[in-house]
Amino acid sequence: MWGKSFSQSPELPAVRDSSITVPASEYYRAHLFWRLFLGNHYRDSWTAPITVRYFDVKHIKGGLTPLKLGGGFQTKSLTLMGIDGVEYVMRTVDKDPSKTIDTFFRRTFVKVIVQDQISAAHPFGFLVVAKLSSTAGIYHSLPEIFYVPDDSALGKYSAIFKNKLVMLEEYNLTNSSMEPALRGFNSVISTAEINDFLKSSSDNKVDQRLTLRSRVFDMLIGDWDRHEDNWRWAQFNLENGQKIFRPIPRDRDQAFFHFDGLFPAFARLWIPGLRKMQSYKSKPANVKWFNYNARFFDQNYLSELIRNDWREITDSLKNEMTDQVIDSALQVLPDTIYKLTGKELSKTLKGRRDNLSEIADKYYRFRAKKVTIQGTNNADYFEVIRSAPNLTEVNVYQINGGIKGKRSYHRLFTKKETKKILLQGFEGEDVFENSGSAKKKIAIHIVKSKENIKIINGSKFNESGKKFKVVEHTKPTSNIK
Repeated sequence: MWGKSFSQSPELPAVRDSSITVPASEYYRAHLFWRLFLGNHYRDSWTAPITVRYFDVKHIKGGLTPLKLGGGFQTKSLTLMGIDGVEYVMRTVDKDPSKTIDTFFRRTFVKVIVQDQISAAHPFGFLVVAKLSSTAGIYHSLPEIFYVPDDSALGKYSAIFKNKLVMLEEYNLTNSSMEPALRGFNSVISTAEINDFLKSSSDNKVDQRLTLRSRVFDMLIGDWDRHEDNWRWAQFNLENGQKIFRPIPRDRDQAFFHFDGLFPAFARLWIPGLRKMQSYKSKPANVKWFNYNARFFDQNYLSELIRNDWREITDSLKNEMTDQVIDSALQVLPDTIYKLTGKELSKTLKGRRDNLSEIADKYYRFRAKKVTIQGTNNADYFEVIRSAPNLTEVNVYQINGGIKGKRSYHRLFTKKETKKILLQGFEGEDVFENSGSAKKKIAIHIVKSKENIKIINGSKFNESGKKFKVVEHTKPTSNIK
């Protein structure tokens, strides 16, 4: 039913500036019954031959030097250095999910099933995503596809990558490769590093509007796998010492995901962790579950934006995604793949765009039900003002010399949208002030990370009340049910 190897490549150095016609993988060929039971997916796109250039490590980008092997749970990757000091990463297009399977099952039929379901991902969707991202004004890589021959210049890594299709892109984006509006950053850092900066000073800020634009774009292309490690951050150092961080999405493997078949449909009903894996249609089956992997990312980096921000940013993105832009982006697919999937993707992308306002607003309303507002490792002053029925204003200030200083956060919440607000301090000697006596209040929970906090309660609700209370620090949880 399956085969795993390509034809052997010709001897070097004949590969320079030449090409070869091969499929992304022979593994996903399957007969009718198998397709009915486990899904049709993108099998035809995985097994259709495409024409690509050979990966000539001595001449691509002026010559690349292999540095180290890497990769996550499913993809093998190799970091390479260009002669200009720019680092690149080469990743296999096909994946091996063995590491995600319990050791006991790796030599069983379970491994066959899990490997087979890789075919639900579009093998070349990342090419379209890069093109659309450019128009959307969000950060993106510039991926290229190559075929790796048996090349001694790759040294010990040749045995791992030979006779495979790979994607090559910059390891970290550089200013020279980006559109002018996205340039000017000083470095690229990880999510763990940005969290350290945010806790060190409230002067350091995430560009939440661009972050939201990037997340709404995820919903447009159906990319459900947007957990924290699938992001890098462009760091801008301002003259006053402040740092601004803008999000860089990476690993676009799950865009345009197509998860059909009797077994996947049954599995989604009984296995909650699979509910996020939704086939790409004009509307997601469930907006909350579709965004499940991004739940903590969204909680941390979108907390200050109100409904009008979501509407404005979504409408702007929709207007950019014209029919012409979508059809042009799909043209970057290899010819054989475009003939197989281009027409259907064009129809679905346009339908998704047309429904984007509804999709984003539905997700906003879900996210707004419970909002977490985080402080820093310094002393922060959390101010809660119950100014009118159904309204709660939250401000966060720096504390300088024991008094309120510069404001670092502001948002006005409505009871109709928000049921609970969590105020989370960290290492500083924080102050929490609650004032106002308006009825129908939103519940305020102070997440206590340490003992020496000060509470100024000017309302009739005390610390043990249902609408205003202190809770012990706990790990983040999801309210998706």
